[in-house]
Amino acid sequence: MNRYERYKKVDLPWLEKVPEHWDYGSLKRISNYKTGNSIKDDEKRKYSSNENSRKFITTADINAINMSIVHSSNIFVPYNDTRFKVSAPGSTLVCIEGGSGGRKVAFSTEEVTFGNKLCSIKTYEQCDKFIYYVIRSESFNTFYSMFTNGDRNGVSLNNIGKYVLPIPSFDEQKKIVEYLDWKINEIDQLIALETEKIERLLEWEKVKIEEIIFNNSNDSSLSDWYDNIPRNSIEIKIKNIFKLRDERNHLTENEVELLSLYSKIGVIRNKDVKKTAGNKNTTVENYKNVCEQDIVVNIMLCWMGAIGVSRYNGVTSPAYDVYKPDLTKVVPEYYHYLFRTNKFKSELYKNGKGIVLMKWRVYSEKFCNIVVPLPEIEEQRRVLNLIKKIGIAVEDCNETIYQVISNLESLKTSLISEVVTGKIDVRNVVIPSYEKVDIDVSTDEEEIKE
Repeated sequence: MNRYERYKKVDLPWLEKVPEHWDYGSLKRISNYKTGNSIKDDEKRKYSSNENSRKFITTADINAINMSIVHSSNIFVPYNDTRFKVSAPGSTLVCIEGGSGGRKVAFSTEEVTFGNKLCSIKTYEQCDKFIYYVIRSESFNTFYSMFTNGDRNGVSLNNIGKYVLPIPSFDEQKKIVEYLDWKINEIDQLIALETEKIERLLEWEKVKIEEIIFNNSNDSSLSDWYDNIPRNSIEIKIKNIFKLRDERNHLTENEVELLSLYSKIGVIRNKDVKKTAGNKNTTVENYKNVCEQDIVVNIMLCWMGAIGVSRYNGVTSPAYDVYKPDLTKVVPEYYHYLFRTNKFKSELYKNGKGIVLMKWRVYSEKFCNIVVPLPEIEEQRRVLNLIKKIGIAVEDCNETIYQVISNLESLKTSLISEVVTGKIDVRNVVIPSYEKVDIDVSTDEEEIKE
């Protein structure tokens, strides 16, 4: 890549030099910047109508990978509520507090209200998206790390204004933005291809697990959701191998392990999940007790896979059903996989009822009477070992793919940094016409609590 002919020193830890014809200056000099408002958890339900209102953007609404605004919080502030600060179209929203501080940055194309952990930056006379790319650069990351203080990983608004950034001419800023939009789109296309590989691997894993579990004999099944009885198996109703557990918790949240249930990853401890949505629980009184090896069922979403075995003792939502296994007959983890097969999910759907899909309930009396195969204990263990071998193989492949994605993400940051600080001259680069790609970067950790 071309370099500029001459540079001048800036001599700051985050900005060593800039091209000789560029200016540089503080964010305070070139922009208006402000933090937003907070909404208490118990007041959020008041802000659910999207009529005559603006979106309320929180840190959780910014995707940490592609920096898009997804607005998963679904909070809206009425136009006539003047208590809330407004971020103008073309503003950069950057998180300046908490675990995402300095990392989550988004470019807003519409007028929005925003949370108190976000800082909205709108330039006076500069190219708005150039500033967005500068805030995504290693230069800003270095500055942010230097000025972070306290346990909240925060940088004060006063210090944000002290950030000194490169300032090329307006026309050159526009050229830089055009170049980066093009190159970042190319990298995103590569990320999309790698992400597709992960999705195909996971689908292949599901198919193989189903094949292993329903390793059919020639004996016809009494059930209508699978054709033949798996070998070394009999058929039995769920109620004869799992008993409904309805034990309630009366301890405080500090004395118990709070468990959540996800359709993609099953039962997991709340403390192991990076929360991006949902309110913090203030009490676990009357929550249902869960013991290790119990099966937890979200009665509304089990037909979508929200069902699984718990590896922990703890408590979970009183809206869920909890089943205690008969360990003389079953290996609970075997049924974790069986209950999450597409065949069984279809059977759950047939046994459910409701007004809309997202409230399609499968009540315990229906669940308990579903006929399932019951292999011998040793056969369950054999099948489980095969499933785990497949899981290890898929995990190994995914690790390689995730490393490729990580390298591509690093390439994006490096490219942005070198271009916006003038280490690369893109003035004479011809930008071809191209198709914009949007990548789906949802992850289990970012999945909203069901």
